[in-house]
Amino acid sequence: MNDVLSFVKNKFLELFDKFLINKKKLMPKINDFKKELKTQSQKSGSNKKFPTTTSLCPHCNTQPMKLISTKQGRRFLACANENCEKKYLSVPKRGRINILKSVCSICGFNVFKIASRKNNKSFFYFMCPKCWTEDLNKRSGKGFCSNCENFRISIEKCIKK
Repeated sequence: MNDVLSFVKNKFLELFDKFLINKKKLMPKINDFKKELKTQSQKSGSNKKFPTTTSLCPHCNTQPMKLISTKQGRRFLACANENCEKKYLSVPKRGRINILKSVCSICGFNVFKIASRKNNKSFFYFMCPKCWTEDLNKRSGKGFCSNCENFRISIEKCIKK
């Protein structure tokens, strides 16, 4: 037992001495590894993936937008570009949102399919978040695809009437 302990002790001290000699070379690598682990944990965060649009932000035209859902129940689209001045678009508070690959024929932004329930009946409607956000102040209802005068949704695509 004493032979084993002395062997392990000598090996440990030998390796520790090597570490102390090479500490200056190893510390940058260790710090890089720590930074990489930290960024990976921040990216995974709550392990919730936010869906992104296929069309670019209508304000800066450089990055797609992400559908963000907060713990307080708020939802909005946020531009992935941190330098974008108007980086947000509104979306409805209620309903399950599906981002379609189809784009609005008026503005070119992704069309959303919103599934909801009212009086124990399921229904869905289509809307363009860009048109809807622009229309929020006017309250004319033109952000909803069903109220559009020139286009309609057919087989989840925006087409001319």
